[in-house]
Amino acid sequence: MEALNYRNETQPKGLSAGCTFRNTSIVDAMRIPTPDRITSAGYLVDKAGLKGKRIGGARVSDLHANFILNMGKATANDVTSLVKLMKDEVYRKFGVQLALEVKTVGF
Repeated sequence: MEALNYRNETQPKGLSAGCTFRNTSIVDAMRIPTPDRITSAGYLVDKAGLKGKRIGGARVSDLHANFILNMGKATANDVTSLVKLMKDEVYRKFGVQLALEVKTVGF
């Protein structure tokens, strides 16, 4: 029950496919360095300044930056463009290559 309450408080509800990226390695977390060796991809996306960033109908969640939300009528191109931006900005700022957690179909 405690885990469910934590998830409800820290993860967005609504139209999302879940976490977009896998968490990073402990090696990356130590190299950057992140607080307490956090390996959270969402932490890196947040620190890259992308919370709330929107492309078309797709937006990076303000609650948890590893979630892309469909704000209504998001296209596959909107989502893939936002994923690319997130990956590029995290790499530019931290030198970390994010790997997708979600499975893509058709591209």
